[in-house]
Amino acid sequence: MFQTASQIEKIETRQDKTIKLTVGTQEITPDQASQLFELRQKSGYFLFAERAFDKSQIDIPDFVPTEKNDKTPSQRLRSVLYIMWEQRGKVGTFDDFYKQQVERFIDAVKDKLE
Repeated sequence: MFQTASQIEKIETRQDKTIKLTVGTQEITPDQASQLFELRQKSGYFLFAERAFDKSQIDIPDFVPTEKNDKTPSQRLRSVLYIMWEQRGKVGTFDDFYKQQVERFIDAVKDKLE
């Protein structure tokens, strides 16, 4: 468990209906920074309280969250293509771009068939 004084600086909604939080900390020690960096990209639970707390004050679930990806492969591909469309300047509609890219992928796979 990691605890330090902090402030929620930004809240963003995402297209997949998740929420992204940006949290800024007060100054922390090198040991705290090391501990925090070890938690990067790990799944866990987020608790925010306006004052310090101890473990006896909270109910920590017994299970460890697993890395979950509820998206199907086709949903993941669509999300990645959406980002590509945005990065390329949003030319045309996304639906047209998506169909064009999927057709290119299908043609590439067909070319590899015997």
